[in-house]
Amino acid sequence: MSHHLKYKIKTFSYKTISIFKDFDPSNAISLFCDPRGGSTWLAETLNTIANSTIIDEPLHLKNMKSLREMKFSWRQYIPEDAKWPEAKLFFHQVLRGKKLNAGTCYRNTPLEVIQAQQAILKIIRGKALLPWYVKQFDFKHKPLFVIRHPFAVIASQLNHKAWNYAFHKFQIPSSPFKEFYEPHEAFLKSLKTKEEQLTARWCMTNNIVLNHPQNNHSWISINYEDLILKSNESFRHIFNVWDLEIPKILFSKINKPSTTTVGKTQIESEQLLKGWQKKLSSTQIDRLQKVLDYFEVTYYSSREVLPIITADKVQDQRL
Repeated sequence: MSHHLKYKIKTFSYKTISIFKDFDPSNAISLFCDPRGGSTWLAETLNTIANSTIIDEPLHLKNMKSLREMKFSWRQYIPEDAKWPEAKLFFHQVLRGKKLNAGTCYRNTPLEVIQAQQAILKIIRGKALLPWYVKQFDFKHKPLFVIRHPFAVIASQLNHKAWNYAFHKFQIPSSPFKEFYEPHEAFLKSLKTKEEQLTARWCMTNNIVLNHPQNNHSWISINYEDLILKSNESFRHIFNVWDLEIPKILFSKINKPSTTTVGKTQIESEQLLKGWQKKLSSTQIDRLQKVLDYFEVTYYSSREVLPIITADKVQDQRL
């Protein structure tokens, strides 16, 4: 049986399940991360919550025809007070489990999805709409916003086949609210490498959340580095805010790498935190630091592998 046929069969199975599935949207757990920012490891760790299932990358344009019809971009920005009923309806359907397919469900079996009572949304390109998202729904569990050192994220992306594409100069996407890019158009068009573009997108989307007055109030902000180095403390904090009991099996999952990590059986903290220093050249690092400087990012830098200011304290420091 061909891979394409298997995919079509799985998609049909999950779409059939979605007809009967009806999760409580308010009970969902939403993870907002960067691509290659630890999202898979985190989602799989939280999937130890009883009767939960992962809804993986619901904003992946190739898997969601309705998003393409709405002219969603890959890192769609939505102003927090914007009225976009089609986008709200889309998220409402995702939260209820009405948008299941082979792309969103491949981390769980059909039986696990059928039995699940709680959805864990792993959203890796949605940070620019997080303030809007929390205003649309009344969640019992605050969304989790995770930030990782940009150079570690970029180094991991460059080493992954999904980012093996030719460089093209930046163009403002023809999507709603494209004015998000306009103040930075000249700078974005001046960037000469793929890694500079990726860093600029990292800065723009993370700045929206970290510089927001509700940072770490309407959502939980946490550094990936703390999740790795202070795992027990970090997960206890998260579950305490959520008012949920930590599954006993969770702590045994913490030191296991994600299914997207190749050739590793244990999480190697030093490699995760310092690996970018060997993967990126000094010239690349200098170029990326200039991007951080342009966007006035001071909570990470080329000189440190750990955050200078933790994610939950960025807005507090600026007040």
